[in-house]
Amino acid sequence: MLRASGLSKVYRTPAGEVHALRSFDHAFEAGRVTAVLGPSGSGKSTLLNLLAGFDVPSTGEVWFGDVPLHDLTERERSVLRLRSFGFVFQSYNLVTVFSALQNVALPLGLAGVARAERDGRARAALERVGLLHRADHLPHKLSGGERQRVALARALANDPAVVFADEPTGSLDSASGELVFEALHQVAEDGRTVVLVTHNASLADHADARLRLRDGLLEAVELGIRSGEAAAASPPSADGETAQPRRGDEPFSHPPVVDGEAAHPRRGDEPFAQAAQSEAPASRAPRRDGRAPRGAPSERVAAREPHAAEVEVASGVARPDDAPVDGSFGGG
Repeated sequence: MLRASGLSKVYRTPAGEVHALRSFDHAFEAGRVTAVLGPSGSGKSTLLNLLAGFDVPSTGEVWFGDVPLHDLTERERSVLRLRSFGFVFQSYNLVTVFSALQNVALPLGLAGVARAERDGRARAALERVGLLHRADHLPHKLSGGERQRVALARALANDPAVVFADEPTGSLDSASGELVFEALHQVAEDGRTVVLVTHNASLADHADARLRLRDGLLEAVELGIRSGEAAAASPPSADGETAQPRRGDEPFSHPPVVDGEAAHPRRGDEPFAQAAQSEAPASRAPRRDGRAPRGAPSERVAAREPHAAEVEVASGVARPDDAPVDGSFGGG
């Protein structure tokens, strides 16, 4: 279980202190999709960064089982993310010069899994999301929905206990978004904890639990949404005081990125792909000179070696703003 207790984050700016999160308390249970909702600047990204160990709280605690994330060093938190957490985000964060299979195998390689084993486990993860037939395709040959499912397969490759999803359907059409969301539910049904941040209220309606943030405060908890048994509870404010309105967007809004723990591929589970249909990638008309269409990646992109930081971001060791800015991935 992932648990936050009295979690607060304060940023000091020239204009004064900004309380991004105030006395947040919640236990994120295994086997459940918990959706986090709130307007821009409500503290959603701050919360996700604290839960995933990309940042440390000003006060309060984050527990993963009996492991105190708030007491770990940065290196220890990076190792924990690699071995126990998986990440799926709106911008995919796929390495552009790697095939789908190579992208899924990235965290396995960093975790020290032998090449033969990681190839088999990566293929098993792709099969679970219905994309084994796309294993050798580069990201630009995949549709948005397919790229997001490759990112999900990568997040599951190391068999993480917790999967964080930050606006995973934000860049997708409704049909592709529903496939990804249903896949996240199957992830939870495997016994994992799924924390989903979304602005899509109708999507959140189908989560197992829903948290509402406003001005850094958890203002409502609604349980049993998916089963139609909503039970709203208003959590206490920080020490009973009224939260001050946030000024602008939260300053620490770069989301964590991609991946999880060293273990074994799922056993006996049916692939997510039963509901998935083949999605045709977007294409552009060829140019008359025979070169790749403007704005479309060239096949020669595969000749470039990925940056070390690019690999770390894609595997959840580093966050996006630590990566080179070369268009290979976005910060969400």
